[in-house]
Amino acid sequence: MDSGFTPFFDHLDEYRNAPKPPSDWHIPEPDEEGAPVASPAEIEENANELRSAYSRVGLGLFLYALVPQVLAFGFSYLAKLFFPKLLAEAWFQLIVSDVFMYLIGAPICLLAMGMPKRKSSAPRKKLPLFVFLIAVCLFETASVIGSLIGNTLMGLFSLLVEYDYNSALDSLISDLSLPMIFIFVVVIGPIMEEIIFRYAPLKRLLPYGEFQAVLMTSVIFGLAHGNLYQFFYCVAGGMVLGYLYARTRNILYPILLHILFNFFGGFVPVLIERAAATNEILETVLLFFYSFLIYGLALAGIILLCLFFRQIKFRSAELALPQAGTARLIWLNGGMIALTVTSFLLLLLSFIPI
Repeated sequence: MDSGFTPFFDHLDEYRNAPKPPSDWHIPEPDEEGAPVASPAEIEENANELRSAYSRVGLGLFLYALVPQVLAFGFSYLAKLFFPKLLAEAWFQLIVSDVFMYLIGAPICLLAMGMPKRKSSAPRKKLPLFVFLIAVCLFETASVIGSLIGNTLMGLFSLLVEYDYNSALDSLISDLSLPMIFIFVVVIGPIMEEIIFRYAPLKRLLPYGEFQAVLMTSVIFGLAHGNLYQFFYCVAGGMVLGYLYARTRNILYPILLHILFNFFGGFVPVLIERAAATNEILETVLLFFYSFLIYGLALAGIILLCLFFRQIKFRSAELALPQAGTARLIWLNGGMIALTVTSFLLLLLSFIPI
């Protein structure tokens, strides 16, 4: 594992020419192996800083999960009284939902998170095309395996309670026009989700350890979708997207990958179904080639993961932290507790038969 800490340079000239960190950023003297060390008081101060950073991020995502839901509930109640026919339209529901989430919830979320306390020393990097193609394959692997787990569990639960659960996403997409699907599912959704669940929190949390930050945001990203159909592939895919951002510090790469996934996973199947609706043979042939592409990429992702697994590295914290108890600092604070409880409650609500 990469230590993630940039030690003092071996040569004085290199050290003098290196960019200086912010004045309030304490970089402890490295030990003989280059790892950061600090006094107990400094470690405790750093631990409090970590807890505060996660709490602020948790608070922001908690408000993002709660405020749009409350507003949507109130709006739905009023809409049923004054224009019930319009509320029944899928396109209208999607527009209203996105207005509450992205135009109201997102700004509140970002304001609650506040400015990053600590700026990471990791540089911004360009991603070679072949590495991005590897990420595409790995993301498809995560999607296929995660979807298989989610669909299997929901299928078993449906048999247990004798109720036919349907994926809310599939139900919504089936009622939308192709332009609406492309605009909201392929373009707007990925851009806003990557800003809210990747860029904003990871920019604030990566200096405290990359793996913990990527894992936490991926789990919350899965919970935020509010159903088991999407939970597992969102968590696994979120790890790929988060790692991509951690390595490049450029949110454009995760956004592009997310757009490609939603295009092939959400738009293309509907396009095939509607384009060949009157020709079963054509639909079968197109779906065969589509499945061949998707499962071929997933298989390639498994092979690539086996080949390059040892090269997957997460930087550890850029400051000295307690050797144990980091998970407690991350999850057991006000913001993260509120976010986790709310996310689980929203997930549980998806199991209530309607």
